Amino acid sequence: MNIPDAVQKNEEQTLTTTVEKEGTIISGADVRYEIWMEGAEHHDWIEAVERNENYSASYSFEESGQYFVKVHVSNDEGLHEHIEKSVHVR
Repeated sequence: MNIPDAVQKNEEQTLTTTVEKEGTIISGADVRYEIWMEGAEHHDWIEAVERNENYSASYSFEESGQYFVKVHVSNDEGLHEHIEKSVHVR
């Protein structure tokens, strides 16, 4: 997942993920980003769009604080993976 460790609030960020299995890029997967602020019950779900061997989506963090971004990847061939990253929003 390609997103900086720290970002500015209210600035649109492009979240980008390349899906690979054993060194081969996977196309046609379902990729979604789950985004939430630390301690919050509400989670935003953003669908990614596949472009040039990457999956990407735009998101703007509305408040300062610690956030978590989890990418969910699945396909019809049984692939189901999650990767999580923390992001500090200034």
